[in-house]
Amino acid sequence: MAVFELSNLVPTSLTARQKLIYDFLRQEKTAQSAYDILDAVRDHGIRAPSQIYRELNKLLDGGFVHKVESLNAFIACRQNHDIGQSVVTICNSCGLVKEISAPDFSGYFDTFDNLDDFSPQEVTVEVKGSCSVCN
Repeated sequence: MAVFELSNLVPTSLTARQKLIYDFLRQEKTAQSAYDILDAVRDHGIRAPSQIYRELNKLLDGGFVHKVESLNAFIACRQNHDIGQSVVTICNSCGLVKEISAPDFSGYFDTFDNLDDFSPQEVTVEVKGSCSVCN
């Protein structure tokens, strides 16, 4: 069972459950599935997957966490950027996931301006490789 305490870095606008989940994710070096999170916070009154998903959706909407799509898992946001714009690196060997500073993507998607039937709303870039420890 994971032992963790609420951090001073947790935004004050979050509910107690959101703070608990956010603080857990901030302490992890690998992306965590919703069930990993549930196992970690179960002793704090969160008992059902639906509760985890509800809180994760609110954290995602607020830009406090990112979903690592290829792993179907979540990480805490550690960068100051626009909501819906993130770049993560994923080590294929040890699973280390890091969010990195990235350029503004808006210019890269100017071609979508010419499409009448599509408007991008979120950009997620995942880069897989080897971290410095596993390299």
